[in-house]
Amino acid sequence: MMKAKYIIVALFLFIVSVADAQRKIDRDVCRQSTLTNSEEIGGAEGAYRKAIYKQKEMRSNYLPKIKATGSYMYSFADQSSVSWNDTFMPTSHIDPATQTMVPNLLLDPSGKPIVGADGNPLFSQYAMLPAGGVYYDFNHTFMADITATQPIYMGGKIRQGNHMADLGVALYNLNKQKTQEEMILECDKNYWNFIAVTEQVKVAKMYLSLIDSLQLTVKQAVEVGLKHRNELLKVEVQRNSALLELQEVENQKELIRMSLCRVMGLELNEQLEAKDSLIDITNPTITMRDAVISKRADYRMLKKRDEIKSSNEKVVASDFLPSIGMSAGAYYLGALNVENMGSSNLIKEGWVQNAVTPSIGVKVSIPLCQWGEGRNRIRQAQMETEMAQLETKKQVRMMELEVKQASLNLQQAYSRSMLAQKSVEQAALNMRMSKEAYDQGLELLTDYLEAQTVWQKQYTLFVYSKANYKIEETKYLKSIGELVIVSEP
Repeated sequence: MMKAKYIIVALFLFIVSVADAQRKIDRDVCRQSTLTNSEEIGGAEGAYRKAIYKQKEMRSNYLPKIKATGSYMYSFADQSSVSWNDTFMPTSHIDPATQTMVPNLLLDPSGKPIVGADGNPLFSQYAMLPAGGVYYDFNHTFMADITATQPIYMGGKIRQGNHMADLGVALYNLNKQKTQEEMILECDKNYWNFIAVTEQVKVAKMYLSLIDSLQLTVKQAVEVGLKHRNELLKVEVQRNSALLELQEVENQKELIRMSLCRVMGLELNEQLEAKDSLIDITNPTITMRDAVISKRADYRMLKKRDEIKSSNEKVVASDFLPSIGMSAGAYYLGALNVENMGSSNLIKEGWVQNAVTPSIGVKVSIPLCQWGEGRNRIRQAQMETEMAQLETKKQVRMMELEVKQASLNLQQAYSRSMLAQKSVEQAALNMRMSKEAYDQGLELLTDYLEAQTVWQKQYTLFVYSKANYKIEETKYLKSIGELVIVSEP
């Protein structure tokens, strides 16, 4: 006896722990979890951040680019030198009358140059170059330089590039908002279908309970001989069908629960329990607003895209305009070994030295002739802009049609729900009247079973009609750009 009590207590604690493990959810909780954990929104957020980094990259084009380089060379040539003996070189003087150099020739009494044995004229004066030479070693040399380049005028390319980057940030921010709206719609679809299928499970269990009660009544009547056994078989067949339907509905609920978990970014085995058991709906004509599609994220995305295409025309044109840039830097050449040999002073100190040498320069580029390349590329960019504008007009008309369709679907969903509610009330009344008639022997069992089946189907249709209304309501708000996005707590 004590063992049985322990088992009962253990089962009770297990049931309580399972119930506590279920996550309590409502629509806002589902939406917030979706916005926080959805992979799709995470991807859109990543694209938005990438656009911000691109914007910062384009900002850097206003600043000078600084670059440092270095090189090293090893030469397999041997150390070498150049030398010479004492050398005598002829001289010249400047003629004051003509301001030109005149050779100091040796003249005879008649004033003619005296020619030597080799046939060349002799000079009256010679300069001596003492014997010497140059020693050099280039086996190990290196060079290092640093350069800063500053664009001054690039035909407007930098300015337009930054403008396009700004538009890109705005575009991807709108894309993130659009993705959020799409995921909220997906979340609402799964949430309201989860509510509906949960209610359908309850209805299926209620229907099975009715069949069980009827089975017990018919079985007792068969045992006392008031009913034929065929009646009991009919009820049992109907009960088997109800059991199968209950199993199918529970499987459907499990699939919808897993789909909702995926959208919310939860583990697929997470158990959910909806706080809402009933779905309240109101007449949509009371809350409907005038459609202003300019509030839609995708509409504003189209407009940003058109602006980007227009800016791209100017970027293309800038490739064929003059550009001006300035550069400044310094280089260092080291490890050169060049020395004098002998008494010659041919290589003076400072001619070859390891020192930092600064430099500055300005570069101007002016396109002269591209044989129509620039003109045709600009026309291509203009055509892309026109095509984008035509696509925008088309999409705007589609959006207007979508708003109208969403409005009609919402009104139709409300009307369908009202009719379904009346059908449920009539089916419930018909089932009660059929039961009373069957109990009094005025109606066949098959008629009573059919009345129960009709009630179950109508109640299921009623539940799903209300869920469909809530989904159509979300679609309508999304179509007019007024889908409320819950903020983070």
